[in-house]
Amino acid sequence: IVIITLYYFVALKLGVNYALVDAIVITCGAFGMYAISKKHIEQWYAFIIVNIANIAMWITETIKDPSNATMVLMFIIYMINNIYGLKTWRGSRKYDRNKAKK
Repeated sequence: IVIITLYYFVALKLGVNYALVDAIVITCGAFGMYAISKKHIEQWYAFIIVNIANIAMWITETIKDPSNATMVLMFIIYMINNIYGLKTWRGSRKYDRNKAKK
C-alpha cells in the first residue's frame, strides 16, 4: 500500500491521466512477477488485481472512444486465464498434499 501511494503521487506530479490505476497496475504487476519467480500462489491474485484495474480503465476509455473495446476484451481474456491458472494451481496443491499423505 505504501508503494502504491508513493507511485500514485509521483504519477500525479507527472500528469498521468489514471494515476491510481497506473500505480496499482505497476505495483501489483511487479509483485506478481516477483511471486512468479518464487513460485508463490499470490502471483495469481496480483495479476487478477492488475486485470481488474486495466478493465476498469479501458471501459472508461471505451466510453470515450469505442475503438478501445478490443483492449477491454483482451484484459477480460487475461482475467479468465488468471482465474483458470489460480484454480489449476489450487487443485495441483491439493493433489500434492493428498499424495504426500499416502
